[in-house]
Amino acid sequence: MKIKTPFFDIKIDIIFIIIMFIFLFSNNIRSFLSSYLICYLFIVFHESSHMFVATLFGKEIEIFNIGLFGVNIVFKKLRYNLEENYLSKKYLIRDIFIFLAGPLSNLVLAIIFKNIKVVYDINIFLCILNLIPLYPLDGYNIFKNMLLLKLDERNTDKIINIISYIVFLILFICGILIFILLYNPSFVLFLLYLVILKLSYKNSKKHTKYYN
Repeated sequence: MKIKTPFFDIKIDIIFIIIMFIFLFSNNIRSFLSSYLICYLFIVFHESSHMFVATLFGKEIEIFNIGLFGVNIVFKKLRYNLEENYLSKKYLIRDIFIFLAGPLSNLVLAIIFKNIKVVYDINIFLCILNLIPLYPLDGYNIFKNMLLLKLDERNTDKIINIISYIVFLILFICGILIFILLYNPSFVLFLLYLVILKLSYKNSKKHTKYYN
């Protein structure tokens, strides 16, 4: 379902709408999904912070996607002058601020609501998670843009890919240990979800951001 606004289009996944409809009319489902929805609201806040800072820098939002597994923003195609370089220091620093906005927004919420454990824990988790240098998390994009300030694009891609593979391997081993010791497969499933997103990105011409 697509909703047009004066600023951008909002696309809502039909499965998400069905889940929300069930949530409203079923007490059992409501209690089961309450934690998920609380977390989801903070993810929306996180992504809205990206949007706010991006618009301050003059970037235009084309689509705000709301799905069952996360929130997604699609920016309008950049309209740089031919004389300007999108890898220039000005644009790289701008993008670093945009990517930092999400994790920092969760950190601010955690500080404000530090006496409410569930709010504090979720926002600290989202802040730390999104600073990990692993695609498509904010940390990956922040670190990549910082490298581009010093290195050319080719060397940057080599370094960031090596670091991403090492980080993924470490996290995957931790996820396996969590699964074996605590019988909780959620972390491994999350990493596999990131792999699927990366593979889908390679087959897509649009550069999008996803949050789980």
